[in-house]
Amino acid sequence: AGRRADALRPIGGASPELEDFWTKQLYGLDTMLDVERIASPARRAAEGSRHLREAVRRAGEMGPLVVRNLAFCTKIASFGQFERFSSDQFAPGQAVLLYAELENFKSLATADGYKVSLKARYEIEDADGRIVEERDLENVDEVCRNPRTDFFLSYRLKLPDRLADGEHTLRVTVEDTQGRKFASETIALGVKKQ
Repeated sequence: AGRRADALRPIGGASPELEDFWTKQLYGLDTMLDVERIASPARRAAEGSRHLREAVRRAGEMGPLVVRNLAFCTKIASFGQFERFSSDQFAPGQAVLLYAELENFKSLATADGYKVSLKARYEIEDADGRIVEERDLENVDEVCRNPRTDFFLSYRLKLPDRLADGEHTLRVTVEDTQGRKFASETIALGVKKQ
């Protein structure tokens, strides 16, 4: 309706995160529709999508942390670029790479850039649900010039020598220390002595 200032006024009672989401969402929509201020449709799309991406990122930060695509790998190149083992059957003491993607983590603005801080640990359970191994993994503190929209974890593990033959489950639990939220995911782990 041409009342830009009214559209961007704070919403009473909303959390700062929700307030920021709606501000960025409405500003993005307003930018995409503002043919008077930005004549070029391509430029409107580029400017509007930047604000809408930021709104989506802020909405994700309000949601639960999610661990996805947990995999045992032979090689990890980057986000979404990894090679799985041909089977999830391993020998005790075997070295593996563990890959996991994260969603809805907090990317906190600092003087040096946007910081992501994560803690992780894993547990291995036998077929009866008994924990036979548990370890903390290396903490991740990463700073980037722009807010991260994708993030993956990569860890080199040596499976315990004492694992018995049979089916096991590996559970990874990740803590987003800035967002104060946790998530976990499991993957089947078959063990067979060679």
